[in-house]
Amino acid sequence: MNKNIKNIICITISFVLMILCCSAIIFTVNAATNKNTAQSASDELNVTSSSNLASSVTKTYSNEDTVNIKLYLQCQNYIANGEYEITYDSSKLKLSNSNFDSIGKIKITPDISKNGGDVINADNPGEIKGNYSSVLDPYDFFTEKALFDVTFDIIGTGNTTVSFKMMEMDSFNTSTSQTAMLIFNGSALDSFNQSAKANFKMSDTTQPGSSNTNTDKVLGDVDLDGDINVKDATLIQLYCAHLNTLTEEQLLNADVDNDNDVNVKDATQIQLFTAHLIAGFN
Repeated sequence: MNKNIKNIICITISFVLMILCCSAIIFTVNAATNKNTAQSASDELNVTSSSNLASSVTKTYSNEDTVNIKLYLQCQNYIANGEYEITYDSSKLKLSNSNFDSIGKIKITPDISKNGGDVINADNPGEIKGNYSSVLDPYDFFTEKALFDVTFDIIGTGNTTVSFKMMEMDSFNTSTSQTAMLIFNGSALDSFNQSAKANFKMSDTTQPGSSNTNTDKVLGDVDLDGDINVKDATLIQLYCAHLNTLTEEQLLNADVDNDNDVNVKDATQIQLFTAHLIAGFN
């Protein structure tokens, strides 16, 4: 009888231990499942597309996604020129190869690039500087079009912002051959908000001049405003097309390559300088 009791006790203890072991295994599996669920949430990246001229848009992406941001423009006048800066966190976003053509030239301004008047510098991670100028074949944004179309690969998680800042922009009236300033030093003027009836919309599927040793002239500062930017290149283009005249002082400043002639090569040099692709003028 005692032997049978001992056998029953042993069987009972073994059964209890087996139940306890199964419970421990089930708990471990549930814990691992909860950990994976938490990890998937942390793989997300919240991207805010912002601009000094448009309402911000925020969207959440998973780590396998790419981020495509477009900034739209509509304006009743032709666009003569513009200058801009795009900044992003290069630890979380990387410019996608889809932004570049077959020869490696960046193409993020679709309706500007086709006119051939844009210069873009994207060599520095986290920063894109660009400008565009064409008065002989100005940019038509009478209907709403994408001024910028940029795609990023996601390489980080958390929260980040992509900022599009328009620094300068002028419209162009083909009948009078006159330009009207729309944006100056990052701020929209009345002509942008009223006369030009320009409109920016964001969506996602979103220096001091160089001078030479001659103190009588400041190379590149064609409009004599103390700064060198895309407006100076536009004045040279107008001059080359015989659509405006330049004073003697302006001509001296416009001849940035010092070849005693003011032509489209000088305008190109100013565009390259404004985009920080050259450090100064020869």
